[in-house]
Amino acid sequence: MVVGGTNSVSSGSNAMKKLVIRNPDECVAATKRADALEGAAPESDAAAERQILLDAIRFYEDAITMMRGVGRKAADEPEEGVPNGSGSE
Repeated sequence: MVVGGTNSVSSGSNAMKKLVIRNPDECVAATKRADALEGAAPESDAAAERQILLDAIRFYEDAITMMRGVGRKAADEPEEGVPNGSGSE
């Protein structure tokens, strides 16, 4: 199953894949796949895949939380950061 995009991140001789989740459907698919891999033997490829999925899910959820906070702040303080005057100073 392919979820989102993947990039390889190299560190010395170890290559680690990084998963990018781009939307809620991909997050749901990643969650289902991570659940299916639960109980995988430590140090196995399945356990490594599960950790990659869990990291991507956590990153996606953190990004959504941050953007919701930014949206709330913008709604609460719509004039903050907007210069006063004509702008021809």
